[in-house]
Amino acid sequence: MVCNIRPSVEKTIMEIKPNEISVNDTVNFDDLTTLRGDGNAFSRQFVDRRAPLRIPLISQLPVAAFCCDIQGAVVSHNEAAAEIWGRVPNPSEIGQWSGAHAMFDLDGHCLARKDYPSAQAVAAGRNLDAVEMWLERPDGTRRRIESHPKLARGSGGVVAGALCVLVDNTERQRLADELQRADDDRSAFLSLLAHELRNPLSPILSAAAVMKRVSTDAQIVKMANVVERQVKLLSRFVGDLLDASNLAENGISLRIKPVLLSKVVDTALDALSEKAESRAQHIGVNFEARDKTVVCDPERVSQALANVLLNASEFTDNGGSIALRIKVDGALMEAEVEDSGIGIAPEQIAMIFRPYTQFATHKDRLRAGAGLGLAIAKDICEKHGGLITATSDGTGQGSRFRLILPIVCAQD
Repeated sequence: MVCNIRPSVEKTIMEIKPNEISVNDTVNFDDLTTLRGDGNAFSRQFVDRRAPLRIPLISQLPVAAFCCDIQGAVVSHNEAAAEIWGRVPNPSEIGQWSGAHAMFDLDGHCLARKDYPSAQAVAAGRNLDAVEMWLERPDGTRRRIESHPKLARGSGGVVAGALCVLVDNTERQRLADELQRADDDRSAFLSLLAHELRNPLSPILSAAAVMKRVSTDAQIVKMANVVERQVKLLSRFVGDLLDASNLAENGISLRIKPVLLSKVVDTALDALSEKAESRAQHIGVNFEARDKTVVCDPERVSQALANVLLNASEFTDNGGSIALRIKVDGALMEAEVEDSGIGIAPEQIAMIFRPYTQFATHKDRLRAGAGLGLAIAKDICEKHGGLITATSDGTGQGSRFRLILPIVCAQD
């Protein structure tokens, strides 16, 4: 039998003979392999199989552990287990199946002693998978623990009780809860901020349009154009913030309808044109099957493609090049965006689609945006049943993004 004991910080793997785990806290084993907390180096001790080593099992384990006999008395435990329990159990008290004062499932329901993991393993006559639960101590405090129940056998392989390893996940859960609360608070704040910012944008844009229409002063018209451009940029940023709050909840919603693929792509290119022109960047477009019909949310697919194109422009030199290739293969529409920009380091590829992720911007420009564009593009692609990927040959070698969406109409 192989017993795998896998706590969160240390892992111990023991190859144990079936009749050699006993409830007297002693084990004969041939091979002990320990993986220390750094997760890298293995330390292996080989013992002559002709002369098995006998050591006190429970006290030697680097994790909290205890052993029950067939009647549920906690006949052995180590100090780490007692620390989790907050007490020392009476080894002569049968039917306990744990040193815990009380145990609860994750929904808060109090468990009967017969439902404790060690009791369940003995009743089932087999090793059970790990289970998480709440453990209550005598002072009323609770610990979130992960219990690993394994059978303990006596001579002849007869079940003599259970060996249980405990992993205390309380601190890990506390940190996870704090992180979730912080994330929820951030999403709520950004959603509120976006709504408050959006309200004055339309009047400002309307005022700029009126100024352009009624004024004959070239300087005023020029300033109105500046206001108009900046308001459009701010509107896009506000939209990203609202989309980000949706990502944190149920994701972006879609409004599906049939539309020409050319309209979807042209809308994305329009979003890029002004920025690319201001930086003298060359945009090359290879677009097959412009007359194809796609069934999608056209605004969202255009947004996803525009986000990738704008990202390419942001990280490409003035005078650099951006290539967009669109092709159709059956029901699949594939869009590839390739740029001659600063590239992506290998360690950044896996993180590039995470919300609020920003790496070093181009040396000639200040940090722009909130790091949401690619995360939003990813969610839009996945909501359409597709995917988005990023590749790069490394820093300074440009990057390539592929969007693959199963949205092309079959009749076309």
